[in-house]
Amino acid sequence: MRVGVIDCGTNTTRLLIAESDSVGGVCEVLRDLRYSRLGEGVDATGSFNAEAIARTLGHVREFAEILSFHRVDQVRFVATSATRDARNRETFLSKVRMILGIDPEVITGEEEARLSFLGALHGAPTVPQNPDSTVEQLQSLDPATSRRVTERGVPTHHEDGVPTVEQLRGLDPATSRRVTETGVSTHHEDGVPTHREERVPTHREERVPTQGRLSARSRRIQNSQSHGGSLPTIQARTSLNVGSVRLRERFLHDDPPTATQVDEARGFVYQLLDNAVDFLKPVDLFIGVAGTLTSLSAMNQGLTTYDRSRVHNSVLTVDEIADLSQRLLEHSVEETLEIYPSLHPERAQVICAGGLIAAEISQRIGSDMIVRETDILDGVAMTLLEDVS
Repeated sequence: MRVGVIDCGTNTTRLLIAESDSVGGVCEVLRDLRYSRLGEGVDATGSFNAEAIARTLGHVREFAEILSFHRVDQVRFVATSATRDARNRETFLSKVRMILGIDPEVITGEEEARLSFLGALHGAPTVPQNPDSTVEQLQSLDPATSRRVTERGVPTHHEDGVPTVEQLRGLDPATSRRVTETGVSTHHEDGVPTHREERVPTHREERVPTQGRLSARSRRIQNSQSHGGSLPTIQARTSLNVGSVRLRERFLHDDPPTATQVDEARGFVYQLLDNAVDFLKPVDLFIGVAGTLTSLSAMNQGLTTYDRSRVHNSVLTVDEIADLSQRLLEHSVEETLEIYPSLHPERAQVICAGGLIAAEISQRIGSDMIVRETDILDGVAMTLLEDVS
């Protein structure tokens, strides 16, 4: 059984094709992304503009051709924050229906959170019993089976996704420890940016990759999440209506933003998080997914080209996220691209807003963040494959 999933977010439209492996796990066939910016202007107007709809539909047509080429058996299209907010969403959805021949879904923020949580945990490799094992030793393992895998299909393009902050809290049945997953702002970009020139970094401070810092306790929690069994039970979930595109458009108008604009944006995020205080308590395992966080990890490691294997299961400390956020707010988009060559130009337009949100959340949680490549796409694929198993 081969399934396809399209995640249509505020900033990007993403595709995952997956199938069941020999032991009932999920095997990635292809992962791709387009920067559609469907949600451009929605925060201000409450509607999609014609240009954004046209861009996104063009990308959906491209994905329809890829799905046909790969002979996918079942497809699911999920739309998230921007589509929830747009008054004229049916204009867009009716055309998606014509292109794909399926009914597109506009999922709730809570369902978005559940699927992201499922996908994030699916991506956890089985951790060796040795508590001193580094994250690098885990990154080439199949998340479901702990076997080494080779991707098939075209090179991945760095995933990006939902423009909401999803925050969930679960209880790991194997260890009775709490587990939290968060996806900041635009969901994440995946893969190698093959379609742009590689820039040589200038005046960039060399940084040591933050890997292998995961505590022994967190490793034991990861190890308990073996395939076929103990996914944590979700105790609570929420989705906050803020993301990198929305925050950038509403507050951070200048390039770089002014101090007043930054203060206003931070105050807005702070108030939203205050209203979600029950979801932002210390946890034993803190997982981050989506485009802002995977981009921050690549930047923190000083990668010149985005590398999924280096990003998946890397670790960002609270201080590192805060430092990166401050740097991004102080530099223009052009300067940011020079300093961080792994960053996609479209992501660079909103990364300062996403970094601000990430910093505020991580400070509330107060724990090192494990960054993962798997997210809502993987969660949806899992549900499709489970329905036919």
